[in-house]
Amino acid sequence: MQLTLADLQDAGLPIQQLDPAQLSLSSRETAVPYTIANNTITFEGQAATDRYTAAHTYILEVGKPGQLAETAVSSAPVHSTIHLEENTVYESRARTPSHSATWFWHAIQPGSVITITATLPDHATGPWSLTMALWGLSANSDITPDHDLDVRLNGQPLTTLQWDGAAALTETIDLPPNELHPGSNQITFDNPTADNPVDVMLLDWVEIKYTSPGSASHSTNQQTVKPTDLSLARRPS
Repeated sequence: MQLTLADLQDAGLPIQQLDPAQLSLSSRETAVPYTIANNTITFEGQAATDRYTAAHTYILEVGKPGQLAETAVSSAPVHSTIHLEENTVYESRARTPSHSATWFWHAIQPGSVITITATLPDHATGPWSLTMALWGLSANSDITPDHDLDVRLNGQPLTTLQWDGAAALTETIDLPPNELHPGSNQITFDNPTADNPVDVMLLDWVEIKYTSPGSASHSTNQQTVKPTDLSLARRPS
């Protein structure tokens, strides 16, 4: 993400009095590394991870030295997570003492095929892992297992998820180095009617964990935002 001097001025900061060496950027009381070049502050922003929070807040403080990105670079690998989730399907029957989620992404009906796209940054490398969270809506005492879902990754068979009853399933699969790649990756969920003609499942979310070299530049996926897209707070020095 990038903030220009004009953005800071629009947010009410006295840019004529700003000392670049006395700026501190943080989020949730944790320092956020940044760079300053061409009158622009650049940092790696993160989307909100809480389904009840629409924005991820960053605080820019004046009169306090911050952490420049160059000093934060390490040779140790960096582990990151991409979380994919949309709340489009409501199902009250999914609420149980051990499962509180009632909003889901897709209803996977018998015979339906659902494909979602996960976009990985240029610096992403393996090892990878893929985690899928689902809810089995249907239950049939005459069929075991109740749920049978084929999963494909980039067009290739990956696994078959099977479980019984109106219950949640969270499955994590460690992937070989060549299974994913930077850029777009397609994850397909196929619910064939031959296995169970009344099998109904709900997709909750998908997560991909990946590794980046510690010396990699994370500025390759910058996003330019307006000051209104961030919550800026000016604290006295």
